[in-house]
Amino acid sequence: MIKVLSLHFTNKCTRSCKNCYMKNKKTRPKPFKFFMQFPKIAKQLGIKQIALGGGEPSMFPDFIEEFSKECKKHKVIVNMTTNGDNITKDNIKKFKNITLISFSFDRFKILSLDDIKTLFKKIDLVKKNKIKTGINLQLDPYLIKHLYPMLGEMFKHADYVYLLQSKPSNLKLDKNLRIRLLGARKLFKKVYVDDSLRMCLGFSKSCHRGRQIVSIDFSGNVYKCSFDKPFVKLKKPQDLINIVKKQYPFEKTCECPFI
Repeated sequence: MIKVLSLHFTNKCTRSCKNCYMKNKKTRPKPFKFFMQFPKIAKQLGIKQIALGGGEPSMFPDFIEEFSKECKKHKVIVNMTTNGDNITKDNIKKFKNITLISFSFDRFKILSLDDIKTLFKKIDLVKKNKIKTGINLQLDPYLIKHLYPMLGEMFKHADYVYLLQSKPSNLKLDKNLRIRLLGARKLFKKVYVDDSLRMCLGFSKSCHRGRQIVSIDFSGNVYKCSFDKPFVKLKKPQDLINIVKKQYPFEKTCECPFI
């Protein structure tokens, strides 16, 4: 059963991060009306959550507002990942039907103490408007060394923290990392780790690739994982129904092929 539809509806962004897995995808984007059909399709497939990404989704607050209304109509939860650049006091109401807004935090975006303060102010603004908040913390050797105090500061603002690693990874998957991750999960109740890090901790069959997530990019390409190669392209949104029911390659993956 697919639990999450990951929808990367745009390749436009306010930044040009070196580690972006969308930067080499140059195909022509579909119009917004193409993506507006997915809340209804998700409901038909029994998918209860849509995760919006990009590019940078907050560049299009009017689309987000209409899309999240459509999700609410069909009783589908909608979350969003953002760098926060386009979330402001002037447009925050456009995001009121989003269940969770997760902010990206990595060494390509956060370069100074002022950047951290700006991010926390954005998170506080979202929380003030009664939207749950998360931080997607992409680990590197420096952040692992300072992980516990960093998490302590983050939880003064965010509801959840998701620990990720870049793909390809620059982490040494050793005993020290395992101890740090296990300690973080013990000390902070709302810390979560991505699939590849779960496998580093010894959890077998933890990857959702091809089992619980289907990912669609801005051109209508369908992926088993956002980092994978597409296996089919949608001619129309409704094609996803037959693809999931008849063609979708459910896999039991015990190690990440992208790290």
